[in-house]
Amino acid sequence: MADEVMMEEDFPCPCGKGTLRIQVLEHDTWVSGRHSRWTLRCDDCKENYREPFLVNALVKREQCEEIERRRQIIYERGQLVGNVAVERYLPQFRDHVKSLKFKTAMHDAIGGHMSIQKFRDTTRFGSGLDEAIEAGLKRNPARALKRIGVEDAEITAELAEIAREELAVKKFIEEIPKFPIPAIDYR
Repeated sequence: MADEVMMEEDFPCPCGKGTLRIQVLEHDTWVSGRHSRWTLRCDDCKENYREPFLVNALVKREQCEEIERRRQIIYERGQLVGNVAVERYLPQFRDHVKSLKFKTAMHDAIGGHMSIQKFRDTTRFGSGLDEAIEAGLKRNPARALKRIGVEDAEITAELAEIAREELAVKKFIEEIPKFPIPAIDYR
């Protein structure tokens, strides 16, 4: 049980002294689809380049660290907003969700971050439903507040600021020089 290399190809690395090896992998015992893995075979580039999450390109290490720093700040701000929403509106949101007749409606109200089957399994016993309700409110306070018909100017303003920061990170990523990671799986 391992990943099988379906194809591989070498490309010049960003500095040109070594190579960037791209491999297309497929698990040999279960269908997981194909995925790519890359390896820098250049000591200079290994030290100086990283691949930020969801960028599919190599960028300078410092820029990658800046992207991750900004994303972490956005994540932490989102957690704080979610916690404020839980403190203020959890009882109302819990009552709303529990008043719904069907698990599919509850799943939709909470935000549907997991499959309906997993939701049913998770919320069947004990405090599973209460935990899912709280997690849904924390993860997406705007959706939850809309569901219960509440407008909270402070939470709305903070969410708008987070959205502006996300756009700023996106713009930062677009503007930095990138070394694209080639796609070699053309099936």
